[in-house]
Amino acid sequence: MAVSNLVADEPATDAAAVTSSSSFYLAMRILPAAQRDAMFQIYAFCRAVDDIADSNAPRAERSAGLARWRADIDACYDGEPRPALAALARQIRAFGLRREDFHAMIDGMAMDAAEDICAPDEATLDLYCDRVASAAGRLSVRVFGMTDD
Repeated sequence: MAVSNLVADEPATDAAAVTSSSSFYLAMRILPAAQRDAMFQIYAFCRAVDDIADSNAPRAERSAGLARWRADIDACYDGEPRPALAALARQIRAFGLRREDFHAMIDGMAMDAAEDICAPDEATLDLYCDRVASAAGRLSVRVFGMTDD
C-alpha cells in the first residue's frame, strides 16, 4: 500500500485485506459488522505502515512516509482527518482506539526503516515486539470490547 493510500471506505478496505492475506480476511469476515469494519481499518493501517517500512525506498523516504502517517493519525484525533482516513477516524471514535497504540505501531515500523534489525538485544526485541505486535493487539481488544476498567 502506498504511503498515502489507506482507503476511505470499508468495502475498499475489505478488498485490501482480501488481497493481502486470506487468513486474516476469513477471520475478520465472521465478526459483527461494526467490529469487522474496525478491524479492516486497523489492518489496512498496519499493512500500510508495514509496507512503507519494508519497501526498497531509501531509509529517509521511508522515515518521511512514517512521519506523514503520524501526522495523519494525529489529524484523526484532532477531528480533521484527510478524506482517505475518514473511515479510520470513525472507528477511532466508535471504539475509543488509543493514539499511543497507533504511534507505537509507527514507531516500531520506524525501527525497521532506520536499520535492519538482526539478532537484537533483549531490550530492543522487547520494545520492537511491543510496538509492532502488542500495539496491534491493544487496538484489537478495544474493538472486541475491552475497556480501561
